[in-house]
Amino acid sequence: MTPAEANALLAYARGLDNLIPNTDANADTWARSLASIPLEAGRVIVQDYYGRHHSPDEMKPITPAQVRRLYQNRAASFEAKQRATKALPRPSKKGPPRRFIEQMQRLGYLTDRDKAQYRP
Repeated sequence: MTPAEANALLAYARGLDNLIPNTDANADTWARSLASIPLEAGRVIVQDYYGRHHSPDEMKPITPAQVRRLYQNRAASFEAKQRATKALPRPSKKGPPRRFIEQMQRLGYLTDRDKAQYRP
């Protein structure tokens, strides 16, 4: 996030909460703290913070540290979901089990096969 985007996010958050100070120092802090977060992700986090708070009357103003922490939590949960839904390779089967070959050989079939080459 560029400093201009951080200032836009700060103005957006200030539009939702008048308790956020509108100072140059606060703008510099937001710009430096949120440098690695995309603007759209920051907006979604601010919207969720103010829109889904369990007790809006006791809510404190959002800080750049909270935005960064919420972004990292969401990114970690997204990565975990991606890893969990990724298809794992199926274990390869190297032919039928040895007991099946033994049963078939007792019946007179597959007599040309060596039982030691099959899995137990």
